[in-house]
Amino acid sequence: MDTYQFGNMITLLRKEKGLTGERLAELVGVSPQAVSKWENGRSLPETAVLPRLAEVLGVSIDSLLVPKKLIILNTVYSDGEQHFNVTQYVSNQVQGNRLSIMVNPRFLGVALDSERISVLTVKYRTPNGTFFTFAVQDELLTIDVTDKAYTAGSTLEIIGAYYGNRHEYRSALEKMRHYDYFQWREIPVNHETFPSSPAADAPEYLTLVYLNAKGIQVISCAENETLCCSADRTELHLKDTSTCTLPGIVALQWEAGMDSTWAGAMYAALRYLGEPYTYEQIMGMSGACYRIAFTEVWDWSAADALVAFDYASVLSSATGYELI
Repeated sequence: MDTYQFGNMITLLRKEKGLTGERLAELVGVSPQAVSKWENGRSLPETAVLPRLAEVLGVSIDSLLVPKKLIILNTVYSDGEQHFNVTQYVSNQVQGNRLSIMVNPRFLGVALDSERISVLTVKYRTPNGTFFTFAVQDELLTIDVTDKAYTAGSTLEIIGAYYGNRHEYRSALEKMRHYDYFQWREIPVNHETFPSSPAADAPEYLTLVYLNAKGIQVISCAENETLCCSADRTELHLKDTSTCTLPGIVALQWEAGMDSTWAGAMYAALRYLGEPYTYEQIMGMSGACYRIAFTEVWDWSAADALVAFDYASVLSSATGYELI
């Protein structure tokens, strides 16, 4: 075994795991000096240490004993929402410095319980450098030691785009390049933006594969959601629609002439819509609706008096709106 080649591989795998030499030594159960000697090519680990070393570095013992020129650093099987690390399994499929695998659950042994499009992303290293590649479901992914695929950069680069679901999908890469040309910030994902077959009844998704400084990423956006690009154009994320801020809304507070916050909220909403109602008018109308609702047959002191009749809908209707 070439001790220097072995040392270089240990250094590479350690850095990929984000470990220092001292931390690797601690996890494996050896001294930091021992790890330093391995990485500098001055010695090899004891046989008894190899199983734990392989486990910590996320590779097989065979790959440690017989260093390869094609090293699989990280492999993720993802639908943009679920992510499964299958690095060790894929690494074991490298034969003669060449990888050839079919991207499907049966081959990978991992099932994505999803209607989204699934993608296998791979980060690998050869004597030429570190590269990234990917393949979509039911495609054959091949990597040769001489291949030079995608490399990470400081800015965002979309390298794959698909619209549809796992049953039927089509490439949307040209569409995304069009939007990228115009420096898009948000993209509504729907049938108008990404036309699809009228016969497509099942939900559809926009699945993007992109590169940034962190490496290769997969994101999936369901139809009727919105995909966003960060201001520095380095990240993609889904738009948060859990809250909505409308500028110019009147703040509701006590001792500000609107102590009934229900009527105050109604006033604030109508004012935002440009209606000329005053808070006093809303209070008068709500009181009228309340009095009309309860006739002589009601016990005015009943505990259910305020919930027995929905006069809010009546008041909204009186102002020309449907209460939602």
